[in-house]
Amino acid sequence: CHGHGFRCVTTWGLHNCEGNESLQHHRENVLPQLLEDVNQTSLRAILELEQRTSSEIRKLEHLPTFAESLNKSTVNINQNLDELMGKLSNLSTILAATTTNLRTDLQALSINLTKVSNIVQLGRNVRLRGTGATSSQGRVEVLLNGQWGTVCDDGWDINDATVVCRQLGYSRALSAPKVAAYGRGSGPILMDDVYCNGNENRLNQCNFITDHNCGHHEDAGVSCA
Repeated sequence: CHGHGFRCVTTWGLHNCEGNESLQHHRENVLPQLLEDVNQTSLRAILELEQRTSSEIRKLEHLPTFAESLNKSTVNINQNLDELMGKLSNLSTILAATTTNLRTDLQALSINLTKVSNIVQLGRNVRLRGTGATSSQGRVEVLLNGQWGTVCDDGWDINDATVVCRQLGYSRALSAPKVAAYGRGSGPILMDDVYCNGNENRLNQCNFITDHNCGHHEDAGVSCA
């Protein structure tokens, strides 16, 4: 393999070392094939690169649409947040109004309970009965010595009625009806010649007598407010 001064290529066999003709043969046949293989490989690489580039470009083409969708979604989210904040604001207003109304109702209830308490505490020995009687008007009946009875209208006036109304939890008396205006009672007549100055808290704090010459046609009454 050294006869003509050429070095053998490792991948070639001894039969390839034939001098100039053999080298010429390789130049004319092997090298073109190698160049063709290189060209084909390069072309395939270029085509693959082009395909990848086209795919990436197509993906990039969708970015404006994606950005537009993202922008619309952001707008919708902001609108929904604004709507939610508006509803929360309305709810806060409703709750504040409800709280105010509830406070007012509780205050009114407290006042009514106070009146009821006054009626129970101060009025437990006086009550209103008779025809057309209500919680604020009727024939006056008192509890004295463990029994209920009526009040004779001798000397009965607006001062006496004012004390009865105060005892029942009302602020004032509208009138002091006489002569059984709310019907005749029954049972004993427990008070006669009642005299109040109008400042007393209970009827039994006024001057009165228990002996009488009255009948139930003279039963006293009140109308309160």
